[in-house]
Amino acid sequence: MKFFSMIKEFKFIFIIFTLTISSLFTFLIYNKNKQIEENLKIIQNTYDTQYNITYNNFKRISENTFFGIINKPKIFNNMKIISTESRDNLYNIFISDYNRLLSYKFNQVHFHTKDNKSFLRMHRIDKFGDDLKKIRTSVVRANKELKPIEGFEMGRYLHGFRFTYPLFDKNLFHLGSVEVSVSSEAFEKNYENNYSADLHFLLRKDIAKEKMYKEPYNNLIKSFENEDYLFNENGKDEIYHFAHNSFFTKDEKALIKKKMKKSESFIISKDETEDYITIYFKPIKNINNEQNAAYIVIYTHSEYLKLLNENYNIIKLVIVLIVFLFLFLMQNKYNQMLKVKQQKDIFNQQSKLASIGELINNIAHQWRQPLSVISTSASGIKIQNEFGILDNSTLNDSMDTIVSQSEKLSKTIEDFRNLNTINRKREPFNLRKTINSSVHIFDEELNRNNIKVLQNIHNYEIISYPEEFKQVMVILIKNAINIINKDGFIFINTKIEKETITIEVQDSGGGIPKNKISKIFEPYFTTKHKSQGTGMALYTAQTLIANTFKGLIKASNKNFNYQFKTYKGALFTITLFKDKL
Repeated sequence: MKFFSMIKEFKFIFIIFTLTISSLFTFLIYNKNKQIEENLKIIQNTYDTQYNITYNNFKRISENTFFGIINKPKIFNNMKIISTESRDNLYNIFISDYNRLLSYKFNQVHFHTKDNKSFLRMHRIDKFGDDLKKIRTSVVRANKELKPIEGFEMGRYLHGFRFTYPLFDKNLFHLGSVEVSVSSEAFEKNYENNYSADLHFLLRKDIAKEKMYKEPYNNLIKSFENEDYLFNENGKDEIYHFAHNSFFTKDEKALIKKKMKKSESFIISKDETEDYITIYFKPIKNINNEQNAAYIVIYTHSEYLKLLNENYNIIKLVIVLIVFLFLFLMQNKYNQMLKVKQQKDIFNQQSKLASIGELINNIAHQWRQPLSVISTSASGIKIQNEFGILDNSTLNDSMDTIVSQSEKLSKTIEDFRNLNTINRKREPFNLRKTINSSVHIFDEELNRNNIKVLQNIHNYEIISYPEEFKQVMVILIKNAINIINKDGFIFINTKIEKETITIEVQDSGGGIPKNKISKIFEPYFTTKHKSQGTGMALYTAQTLIANTFKGLIKASNKNFNYQFKTYKGALFTITLFKDKL
């Protein structure tokens, strides 16, 4: 009764205090959920970028293999006459290159005739002549459409990413096709080794049953996430999915099944025995254009969520302590009021209580900023930790900077995906905006090395291939950064003339040696140490300019004056012809 009498006596203060605490809890929960949502978006974007990088790395190796090794007369001449002798010759010619490909996890190189029959399996030379029409869509399409076919595909035994190229002789007569493929298991291991995550391929049960032989199909295990999908068991020591049959609740399984049926990509988080785990589901479209033929599921421990929850619990505890402190103060004041008989004392006591109410309001108001700092700090710590860039020296004095830098990091990958996701779509793009976007990718590196980029770029619209153009600019800017190393300038200028568009990238790095400048665009040629470059970047830029844009690119050395000083550096000049874009 005494407690309720106290509440009645201090009704207004209790209302204010209750509203304040309720608002604080509401804000706390909202802010926590917002931080989780933003972090999961960052993680999902990161996983998408990492997947695209892994896929495109394998794709580039397959392209280099085909155009640099396979697409040669000594290879395709042996497919003009289908015979045991030509098959043996082809095997002997290619075996050393095939052994090198195995080190890159390309376990299958398969040559096919133009009527879709197996000609030579490098991984199994005793099996040939079988008809592939019903099981290998990639082969059928490559031979029919006469263009490269790539993507995920299931075979009789294995499944993985296949890169299939049509083969022509020097007179452009179609001879057949060749496949360079990497298994899902090799893709999975490559991703896990590079990004410290647990990735699994889930195969849609109905497609696997139709495509695969009975024995390998029976060795697949039903997925813990969705019973309509299967996966391979790749090792007894691995903790599969961080999971077991009861890992997901019934409602979670229903949600997962619903989203996977709709071919959605999504990410969820779970609190598992005081460990916080994020699970990302990404659909994989197969060559038959079935959007959810497979899924990759990526499991990672989340220190961010763990820390966020710990901070949340600490703040809740502090708020509870404030409530007890408030009640203690109220009880104390109420006891004093009971002892006061006179009106004057009552008035004074009420004044004190009003002051206490104001104090409580101030305390509650001040909690907003510490809460924001804690949440922001947790976000920064998590992001740096996951990317391996957290150090003690920045932990105490760079929290605000970490958050802004995290947002900035999210913006650059999106640019490489887009950059690495060559969509071959011809569309209008702004010359100035596209070049600026390419420069922004390197903001951190430019600032760190004190390299200034000075631009004189026209605000001009082009109808062509924006992502390929951005890729060329990124290559040239990165090349200039590498040449300068530290303390220098990069000038990017454009000239718009009646028939041509000229883009110049000039650096102050000292120039290209005279004995090497004529070879600068050759494949595998690099001015750097072999451990620092593959020599394919400028070759790629030259190929894109020549083949995609029907333009020209040349390299030269140039002396120039800037701010009363003379510099020497490499000048790359791109010439685009308006009537060929």
